[in-house]
Amino acid sequence: MNEINLKIKAYLNGIEIDLGDVKFDISQTIEPIDDLKLYTTSETANLLGVGEDYINLLRNNHALVATQLGKRFMYSRKEIKNFQEKFEGCELANKEMIMDAVRDLHKKRVPRPQIK
Repeated sequence: MNEINLKIKAYLNGIEIDLGDVKFDISQTIEPIDDLKLYTTSETANLLGVGEDYINLLRNNHALVATQLGKRFMYSRKEIKNFQEKFEGCELANKEMIMDAVRDLHKKRVPRPQIK
């Protein structure tokens, strides 16, 4: 839980008055702004610890979803997390491996027709 404790003091005619301790649960009072932030290719590469060319390779092969704003590609925190979850444990060392992992992921999603 995200709590903060505050000691409240007031001053009345130069006299300090202790109003006691107050606990606040800040998780309910502050919106998570990070979920709204979009990251550039460079920032995304830094977050994942890879180069920008590798981020472009992931995007071009549909492993990492981007939003194009003008000429720039931007990545949401949600999409970066989705990428990490979807491809956890996969080997993505080159284009062929990325394409295979994406293909395997799509095969798992598509329900196969059942034979009656």
